[in-house]
Amino acid sequence: MFVLAFVVAGLVYSVRWLNAPLKKRNLTPERLGQLVEMLLYRGFDRAEMTIRVNRSERGLRLRKYIVADNQVGLRCVLPTAEWSAPYREAFRSVLQRYDVPYAETLPDEDGGIHALNGDLEDLARASSVTRAVFTDIYGVDMTTECFAYLERIHPGNVRIGWTA
Repeated sequence: MFVLAFVVAGLVYSVRWLNAPLKKRNLTPERLGQLVEMLLYRGFDRAEMTIRVNRSERGLRLRKYIVADNQVGLRCVLPTAEWSAPYREAFRSVLQRYDVPYAETLPDEDGGIHALNGDLEDLARASSVTRAVFTDIYGVDMTTECFAYLERIHPGNVRIGWTA
């Protein structure tokens, strides 16, 4: 009976550990690129990286989506919240500058979030758009003033949504 309780406790701990978000700081351009790559390759469908400015509501969310095998993408999401109102037009300008197609989603289309979404097509563009949002729009240094949370990331070195 003791062994069974130990195994059950181990399974519960493992599931909680796998679902716990990873928190990362010191978002240098290289580190940001590594985190975006981790999200794209090791994230499950609807995995997210939320990047926030320290002690602020300002932020940006990158979300992975899987349509079918090898049809995987990243979407950048700026929620349509009160805090984001002054930044929406600048966000649209950044998406246009990097030729990122975008659309505004209604709450029922995106899991209850009314947001402005840009469909990022590659890792370099995802990193560039993210850096532009934080440096050009929010005016912050990502290496010292920001942190990132990654959720729904596989802990191993596997590719989710990609066939070999």
